[in-house]
Amino acid sequence: MFLNFLINMSNILFSVIVPTYNRESFIVKTIQSLLSQTYLNFELIIIDDGSTDNTEQVVKKIQDKRIKYYKKKNAERGAARNYGTNKAKGGYIIFLDSDDLLYSKYLEEANSFIKKIDLKIFFINYLKLKSSLLYYSS
Repeated sequence: MFLNFLINMSNILFSVIVPTYNRESFIVKTIQSLLSQTYLNFELIIIDDGSTDNTEQVVKKIQDKRIKYYKKKNAERGAARNYGTNKAKGGYIIFLDSDDLLYSKYLEEANSFIKKIDLKIFFINYLKLKSSLLYYSS
């Protein structure tokens, strides 16, 4: 109930699309990095691109109403991203590989940045951590 209240307070819904293929050994870390976000108004769309390992079982063990899991025939990462985009309900789409992690305030900071500048599109290629400084690169 409290989670619903916090989600409804935020008006930007992010759709985070994660294509995956045979990542049973890492995808839980990726999912946990999303579930640990300080900004809660997001949906996590996992597109299993024909995995032959236990990726499906690993993902389905994690119970969170924001997670949507779809399995499709293997057609490579680009096709999986397009499939996820068609399922997305959010106003902003974030592509995340299934072996990547987000720091806990990523969505909160993206939300603040978008609202402050009233952006329709923005792009960050990757984040490098060096010492205690954050570097954005594109």
